[in-house]
Amino acid sequence: MMRRLASVHAVIVWLAVGTVELHAQTAQPISVQLSGLYEGLSGDAFEDVRPGTGFEAQLRYTRGAWSVGLGYQALQHRYGFCYVPLSGGGCGRTIPATISGSGIFFEPRYVFDAGSDVYAPYVSGRFSIVKQSDTGDPLYEFSITGSSANGGGGLLFRLTPRINFDVGGTVGYTRFSKGRSVDRQTGAVISGST
Repeated sequence: MMRRLASVHAVIVWLAVGTVELHAQTAQPISVQLSGLYEGLSGDAFEDVRPGTGFEAQLRYTRGAWSVGLGYQALQHRYGFCYVPLSGGGCGRTIPATISGSGIFFEPRYVFDAGSDVYAPYVSGRFSIVKQSDTGDPLYEFSITGSSANGGGGLLFRLTPRINFDVGGTVGYTRFSKGRSVDRQTGAVISGST
């Protein structure tokens, strides 16, 4: 099955409910985070797939420098499907296609006290159950599920007493374990696991 060897996403916007103390992330135990995502896929199965964008939303619980989040993420990647391959190599006709990815995740985070009321660095992990599906292949419709583990970090900036701006990045590994493919011409279904 396909493997997503590395993914990188940048967390762009952090909205915290409550007054912010950066060494403790937020003064309130419960906060909400909304983020824009940017992700690149690598590996043989994704050579022609462009980096994608998406969003995530999560609910976070904070206690001191530690916080944990539970959330949902969704992204889309575009690529060109070669519908008419040429005998000498290359492609005679390419049509646009999309790979959609989504999943739920658990994210622990530790914020370091940098001695500043304006910014604070953090490290984080992310453990996800993910699904990808192809919505542009004219021959097959497929979906595949698996699990993902990421590690990374970032920097929190205090914008107002109730809003933080968060820039971060992670690198991770995804192993797909179950897949399903449907032949659009015959309706034949192929499913399996690795």
